[in-house]
Order: sequence, then C-alpha cells, then structure tokens
Amino acid sequence: MHIDQLPPEILPGRWLEHTQRVLRQIPDARYYAPNHGALRALSATVAVWAHGRNEGFNDASAATFLAEILPLILGAMQDWRPGPKPEELDWSIFRDPITGHIINPWAKNNKDVNEQMFIAREYPRHAEYLKATKDGVKASYLHKQREEKKEREYLRKVAYTHEQHRQNVFVNGTITQQMEFAKANPRAVIDAHKWEAQTQWRIPWHPRPDGSKQNLTQWMALKKKLGALADDAVQLERQWAQKDLESVRGSWEQTREMRESAEQLLGAK
Repeated sequence: MHIDQLPPEILPGRWLEHTQRVLRQIPDARYYAPNHGALRALSATVAVWAHGRNEGFNDASAATFLAEILPLILGAMQDWRPGPKPEELDWSIFRDPITGHIINPWAKNNKDVNEQMFIAREYPRHAEYLKATKDGVKASYLHKQREEKKEREYLRKVAYTHEQHRQNVFVNGTITQQMEFAKANPRAVIDAHKWEAQTQWRIPWHPRPDGSKQNLTQWMALKKKLGALADDAVQLERQWAQKDLESVRGSWEQTREMRESAEQLLGAK
C-alpha cells in the first residue's frame, strides 16, 4: 500500500504520540531513550497491531502488548535492573537424611565430579553457593552476599526517568563531573549510569550504525512473537520513512531558498 493510500488512522503523527505516551506506563521501559527511527518503528508496530484488532485503541491494551515485545528489542528496557527477588534456596535435597549435613561434592574430602556436573546442570544457584563454600563458610563470603543483596534491592527501587537521564553525567557531564560522580556512588550505580549513556535502542530490522546487517536472532525472536504482524510493521514503517524523507527534502529546499534570497538582499556570502 502506498503512503498516499493509507487511511488517516494509520498515518504516523497520532501513532507516534500514542506510543510515546504508552511507553511511559511500562515499568522499566526506556521511554526517554529511543531516537526518531526507533520510535517510528515501534509506533508502526503498534499501529498495525491496533488496526488489526478492530476494537479501537486504549492505553491499557497497548501497554500490555508493548510489555511483551520490548524485552525482545535490545536497549528498550532498563536491563541493568536485577530481576524479581529469587526464591530462597531449598537445601533439603542436599542434606544427609541421617546427619542433616549438606553434602558438598566440591569439598576437598567429598569431591565428586559427576555430582558436580549434575548439580551445576540441575541446580545452578545451589552449585554457585557450594563452590564458594567448598572450604567452609567464611565471614568475608557472607559479607559479600549481604552487600550484593543490598545492591540488588537498591537497583530494583532506584528511580531512573527522563529527569535522571537528562542529569546523567555520562550523557551530558564533563570529565570532572563524571569523576566526582564515580567517587560519590557505589560501583553498581556508576555502571548503570554508564550503561544508560552508552546503550541505544536496536530495532531488529534496522541496519546497524556500522552498516552491518540486522540482528537476525533478535529479528526471528520478534517474528516468532508477532507473526505476520512483524512484516506488516516493517512495510508500514518504510512507508512512514519515505514520508519523513520527502518532508525533510522539502524543508531543506525551502530553507535553501530562504537563505539564498536573504543573502542576495543583504549582499552576504
């Protein structure tokens, strides 16, 4: 379908507005970070989805839809935040039924490679602990565990919105400001702010900045989730991009004519 044949309800303007508004309603979505191309791509996806539903548009349904696909788009979510709090480890399966002691196949006097492989495969979180305590539980290890837990809880709760992004010294600050921030904050907070400054949205079907091909793994995961809607969104975005290009060319021509006529009048070069 040519851009001139598109009905008004799927022209870009209103869908860009809808998508920007709905993105703000999704927990941990980086609504403040997409460039125009990424926002255009996501808006085209929302437009195709909504147009196919024939139920009218509402923010709640759109937020549910976007929450399912944003994790499949690199840079769309605040991936530096830890996931949900993990469940407490159940050690009953590792305890000797008679003594009640935990059997550790990494311990020096109880080493068992086959058991190690089994636990690492079936119980990776337990394996991590057993490896770390193979020589006994040490105060330094328990301290590290407590500090990491505090760090995860902080990162889950800390606010990072468009305001924090605007004030991020790794986005807009000087070297001096970055050094001062690094001295005043924990490593996890510094890393999160650096990640925000360095990470861009990556739309699967867009060429990469270095000119290399699209991320096929990411694209296939998105197509599996969206089905035919994915290809329709690509087609619609290409039509919108053509409209953007025509608009920019027209503005450039108008600007050039304005500049030349002013220069002629004023004798400027």
